[in-house]
Amino acid sequence: MVRSFPVDIVPGTKLFAFGDEFGDSRAYTDDGSQYAEMWGGLTETFWDDTTLEARDEVLWQEYWYPAAHCGGVSMANERATLYVEPQDRQLDIYVYSPVAQAWRLVVSDGEDTIYEEHFAVDPESVYREEVALRTRNVGEEILVNVLDDRDDIVLAYTYTP
Repeated sequence: MVRSFPVDIVPGTKLFAFGDEFGDSRAYTDDGSQYAEMWGGLTETFWDDTTLEARDEVLWQEYWYPAAHCGGVSMANERATLYVEPQDRQLDIYVYSPVAQAWRLVVSDGEDTIYEEHFAVDPESVYREEVALRTRNVGEEILVNVLDDRDDIVLAYTYTP
């Protein structure tokens, strides 16, 4: 699950779920499925309180979406989730978006582009690519960028082998 939010306004996040050994999940669901609880708020913890005075208001916008079938989360925002998984001399790269998008993946070592491809992604299909690393990249930063059609950065991630 991804939650993109302004941490300076709403710093609190709570994730809670029972493990497989918890014997009474039916007390929390009506279909016998596993229970998970997610919370976000003005206080740093679920148990802290805050007070709003009369006519005070706090406004923010946040986005929640499931990030299924993308291996994990290395970086995420309201537009997309990126997962970068090293495998021997390559990076397995996954990109997920909660809405249909057409983007470009650019992988570089700072000076040279190692890989570049236009791709489409939507909630039903995660984009996945295996990008081979060059021998000289050992110990160097690898930049993984997802760009939109205006070349604005959707997500940027730095990996150091």
